[in-house]
Amino acid sequence: MYRVCSKKWKDYVDDFDLNGLDEEIRDGLTKIILYNIVRNRRAIDKIKQGVKL
Repeated sequence: MYRVCSKKWKDYVDDFDLNGLDEEIRDGLTKIILYNIVRNRRAIDKIKQGVKL
């Protein structure tokens, strides 16, 4: 999961309204946001499998 975020994060920088922030902070926030999205998606998938949805 971390590898995906660390390799693909540059594709999503413009999708977030983080203009005006320092480039280093913007990049870090983008990585954190993507990591949380992927992590939450995996958690949702595990719950769905657990309840057979």
